[in-house]
Amino acid sequence: MACHKEYLCESKCSKSRSCQKHPCRRKCCPGNCPPCDQICARTLGCRNHKCPSVCHRGSCYPCPETVDVRCSCGAASLTVPCGRERSTKPPRCKELCRAPSSCHHAARERHRCHAGPCPPCAQPCVLPLAGCPHTCPQPCHDHVLLKSQQVQLSGPWEQPSEPAFVTKALPCPPCQVPIPVSCFGEHEVSEVPCCRQGRFSCKRPCGRPLSCGNHTCGRECHLLDDSNKVQRP
Repeated sequence: MACHKEYLCESKCSKSRSCQKHPCRRKCCPGNCPPCDQICARTLGCRNHKCPSVCHRGSCYPCPETVDVRCSCGAASLTVPCGRERSTKPPRCKELCRAPSSCHHAARERHRCHAGPCPPCAQPCVLPLAGCPHTCPQPCHDHVLLKSQQVQLSGPWEQPSEPAFVTKALPCPPCQVPIPVSCFGEHEVSEVPCCRQGRFSCKRPCGRPLSCGNHTCGRECHLLDDSNKVQRP
């Protein structure tokens, strides 16, 4: 060899470098192994990125990236360190919620942008009721949270087949609007719920003239047929 060149053998060093993870692998190493020059590449605490530093011992530095946490409509945002987006609540937004209505109403009640499902609709139902000219005055009942009727389980090894609560649409209740009605003999007028409309017996004597023309009916107030004859109960 030339006098000015250092003679190196072909054997590679098997000692670990300062990171105690990668071997030295330098040819003819005298024992003073150089620092590790490989990238760490361990998954950081954010679980989204890998460590970009040179291979090292101990814990990695926190992720240097940042993430934007946005509200449901995207109008408001909040910048947090990468990994914090899972535990950070969305920022408050001043915009109105843009979610479409999930019931028969054309639009939801006005409320602010929010995370998660919209609150239940509290507008009056106003659907026409069956058999009368009135509309339903109850709060909207298209989506009502009800406890499901689960079958009794035999033991803890069985899993429930249905969720504990289910969302169902309830029918409109009977109309309760008071309306005036008269008795069979038209002696008395009273108010009853619209769902119970129809004439009633006032419990007083009928008083209608009989076919003889001399006497009046002494039976309890009753309904007459089409021929104006007294009907027997």
